[in-house]
Amino acid sequence: LNNFKELIHSSISNTLSVGSSKALTGPIARGSIETVRLHLLELRKKRKDLISLYRTLGLLALQLASNEKRLPKKRLQQMKRMLKFR
Repeated sequence: LNNFKELIHSSISNTLSVGSSKALTGPIARGSIETVRLHLLELRKKRKDLISLYRTLGLLALQLASNEKRLPKKRLQQMKRMLKFR
């Protein structure tokens, strides 16, 4: 639980200091298509009720990453297609 609290505190602190687009981390911010694909597969197997939420939040994160021009346009489009249609 303490690690979780530290992660939340660190995330909020980082977001407040540099802004949400720059503070974004994780597989979507990195453009890790394979990791996101695996997440969607696991959700399909174990928690179908969360797929829509994952996709919605993923697309929002992708927009933040796009604002910072973190990902090449082709990778951005690939991620967007995967989050919309898988």
